[in-house]
Amino acid sequence: MNRILNIGILLLLLCEVGISAQSEFTRHHKTRFDEYAGSSIEKLTISNRHGVVQYTGWDKDTLAVRISIWVEAPNPVIAAEVHDQIDIAQQPTRKTLDYSTVFKQNFFSNYNFGIDYHIFGPKELELKILNRLGNINIDEYYGVATITGEYSHLKIARYREAMPKAVIQITNGDLEIGDLIKAEIIHKNGQFELSKAVDLSLTADFSTATIHHIEQLKLIATTSNINIEQAGSVNFKTKHTNIVISKLQQHGFIESYLGSVNIQSIESSLKELTIAGDHSPIQVHIADKLAFNLHGQVSNGQFFYPENKKIRIFRESNTLSFSSENSSRNKPAPNLIIFNKNSDIHLIVNQ
Repeated sequence: MNRILNIGILLLLLCEVGISAQSEFTRHHKTRFDEYAGSSIEKLTISNRHGVVQYTGWDKDTLAVRISIWVEAPNPVIAAEVHDQIDIAQQPTRKTLDYSTVFKQNFFSNYNFGIDYHIFGPKELELKILNRLGNINIDEYYGVATITGEYSHLKIARYREAMPKAVIQITNGDLEIGDLIKAEIIHKNGQFELSKAVDLSLTADFSTATIHHIEQLKLIATTSNINIEQAGSVNFKTKHTNIVISKLQQHGFIESYLGSVNIQSIESSLKELTIAGDHSPIQVHIADKLAFNLHGQVSNGQFFYPENKKIRIFRESNTLSFSSENSSRNKPAPNLIIFNKNSDIHLIVNQ
């Protein structure tokens, strides 16, 4: 028993010594600063890993690039050994500026380190950023951007003008984006929040996404949760994905396999909503006074609908077909086309 106690005390002392040694480390910086005339550069490319990339737009006709290579080490000599294994390659060409972080062959460090880029430049400068193992932050910006991150969080702050075009791929990280006009986004494994976009193509895998306002959305998703507050037109193909749309205004086409679909409100401006499900519970909420046309079928499942709606039902074996016509020549009604297999359909009236 005493021997076990002594071993425990020894381990505790060793941990305290390790923590004390770590606390004695200080951060040593090797810094580089470059400055260019903003009008001479049309595109900036950054390729980095193990650090932060921060771009801030400003009104000056200047592009300022500050790079800090830092090492947390017990003294400057040890820090310099790590600094000497990291280089910044810079290749200016006509109207393009290219920076990339380069590690020497067989790079190794026992100490925490990082390479941080802090850039101030024109708000409309075209950007191409690749970062691995570090976050990407963009402020006061409304240019065209191509951004790739691995084990990176991306934040593009909302600005008074929307970004005209963005191509974004983030793997193993979160996204927080302000306003976009047109964008292609691939997101794998993380949280995603978008304030507003006009035209978005989104590929999601293990993504939890919240989109506040979207005019046109094309979605391919697997093993995700997609929550949309307001949508104009949507085209979805999903697997193992839960979909919630709070308000749908114009068109909808949704394919769902082994997931769920919940449309919480449809506007009178809706022209057509088509849902095809398989092993996916479907809920469509409609206003009590909204006239609609309905056609659909459910196999190996049930159809639940409000009793006050005149819906024709036809059952054959394990398949139930249903329809309802409420259009008039002067007042066309939204068309709802809903098919499901191996799960239920709920048509719910919002009072």
